[in-house]
Amino acid sequence: MAIFTTQDRDATLGRVLELLEADSRIEAAVLTGSLGSQRMDRWSDLDVASVIGAGESSEQVTDDWVSLVYREWPVAHHYETAFGSTLVRGFLLETALVIDLAFTPSADLSIWAPVRVAFDSRNGVCPCSGCSMRTTVPATRATRKRTRAKR
Repeated sequence: MAIFTTQDRDATLGRVLELLEADSRIEAAVLTGSLGSQRMDRWSDLDVASVIGAGESSEQVTDDWVSLVYREWPVAHHYETAFGSTLVRGFLLETALVIDLAFTPSADLSIWAPVRVAFDSRNGVCPCSGCSMRTTVPATRATRKRTRAKR
């Protein structure tokens, strides 16, 4: 299998965001790391933090996502860690692309580094109005369906 290209990375990011947005237990997702600060380069990985809705089990959502990632992509290795209530799962794909997914309960969300908001169904990720952190990440199919339904 070949090393990932930037097009592969962008397609993978689009699919990750599409799947996150389609998961009714996820209220929002933000891009962190080099993607969040818009400093990505050829070798940048994917760092995505998601907000789990109130009343949902962080452990169950995270476990379900581990299974989902293994079904969607060729995973060579994955790791699991936690920072407080945030559960992090990192996946090294066979193409050498790394996908780092963080899952944080909505009550514990704290943004302390540059991020870009990929989607926010609760309009509560960004603490400011008219936020400059809103991203230009291409709309996913779920976003387009939700937008059409509101019309």
